[in-house]
Amino acid sequence: MKSCQERGGKQAPIVVAIANIRRGYDFTPSYLKLGRGENRRTGNGDNFLSFITNELIPKIEQQYSVNDTRYFMGHSWGGAFTSYVLSQYPDLFKGVFIFNPSFGNIPDASNKADKLSQDFIKNILKK
Repeated sequence: MKSCQERGGKQAPIVVAIANIRRGYDFTPSYLKLGRGENRRTGNGDNFLSFITNELIPKIEQQYSVNDTRYFMGHSWGGAFTSYVLSQYPDLFKGVFIFNPSFGNIPDASNKADKLSQDFIKNILKK
């Protein structure tokens, strides 16, 4: 890997990928429910987002020489979660990339558009 000086003073980007086997659960905000019948439960997206903002980002900043330029990206369930991240923390990332968000795959979530829209209006459009 080239040194910072060899790259003309520019830092190499750091890419952080989070492996996740509970995508539907972890990428769904807590105001939505997943599953059917007695197996219905609220999403864990609030806790997952808290992990990213309160543990992961500070850990990266502690271990590596980084600036405050961050990007966030997601596809499918991750795209829906990225929309949620943007609605909750519009200034945390310099940019977000949302690819093919899977809003329609959340069972019985008729209130998702209203809540997500309200969060966007409250946190983003007011600026």
